[in-house]
Amino acid sequence: MVAFWFVAPILCFLDLVRSLAVKKTRLYLLLAIASICFLGALTTLIGSLYSGKAIAAGIRTIGPRMTGAPITLKDAKLSVLKGRASLHGLVIGNPEDFQSDYAFSVDLIEIEIVPLSLLSDTILIKSIAVLEPDINYEMGFKKGVNFKRIQKNIDAYLGLEDEEATEEESDDEGLKVIIEDLVVHGGKITVSSPMAGGKGAGISLPTFRLQDIGKEDSGASIQEVVSEFFSALTASIGKAVKASGNVLSRFFS
Repeated sequence: MVAFWFVAPILCFLDLVRSLAVKKTRLYLLLAIASICFLGALTTLIGSLYSGKAIAAGIRTIGPRMTGAPITLKDAKLSVLKGRASLHGLVIGNPEDFQSDYAFSVDLIEIEIVPLSLLSDTILIKSIAVLEPDINYEMGFKKGVNFKRIQKNIDAYLGLEDEEATEEESDDEGLKVIIEDLVVHGGKITVSSPMAGGKGAGISLPTFRLQDIGKEDSGASIQEVVSEFFSALTASIGKAVKASGNVLSRFFS
C-alpha cells in the first residue's frame, strides 16, 4: 500500500505531462495550419493586386502616354513568395518622324522585390537588372534625337501630371518605389544619322548603374523612375559614342 501511495502521484504527474505535451503538440499544429492559411491568403491578396498580367497591362497602357512611342511587351511574370519578377520582350518604339524600327529593345529584365512591401504605398525593389539591351540611337537634322524626344515627352507627361494633381488638390500621392540598385549590362548601341549616310555604327554600351532611387524622398513615382532612367541612359549613350571616336562622336562634345 505504501508503494502504491508513493507511485500514484508520480504516475498522475507523468499522465498530466503527457496530456500537456499532446495539447502543446496540437497547439503547435494548429498554429502551423493557421500560419499556412494566413500565408496563403496573403499570397492570394498580393497576387490579385500585382499579377504578371496587371503589370504588363500597366506598361502597355501608361508607357505609350509617357514616351509618345509605341510599346510592346511579350510577357511579365511575378512570384510573390520568391519576391521576384521579370519582363520579357520589352520594345520601346520610336516617336513619329524616326525611321529605325525601335529605340530600345531588351529580351529580359530581372527584378527582385521585398514581398511584404507590395502591401504598402512604397514598394521596395532590391535590384533591377536590364540585360543586353539593343539600342537604336537615331540622329537627324531637324527631327533631333529619338532618345531626347522620348525624354522630352516623359518630362511633358510629368509636368501635365503635376498640374492635374495640383488642380484636384488630392492627398493621394499614389504608388511609390525605392530601388536600391538598377544596372544595365551588356548593351549594344546602333547609331544612325543622315549625316553618316543613314548607316548604323555599332558601339558597346558600358555597364552603368543607378542606386538608391527614391530613397531620399521616401519613394519615387514610376514616372519619375522612368524619367531618371532615360536621362541616365541617354547620357551613358552619349559618353559611349564620344569615346568610340566614331564619325558622329563630334556631335556629343
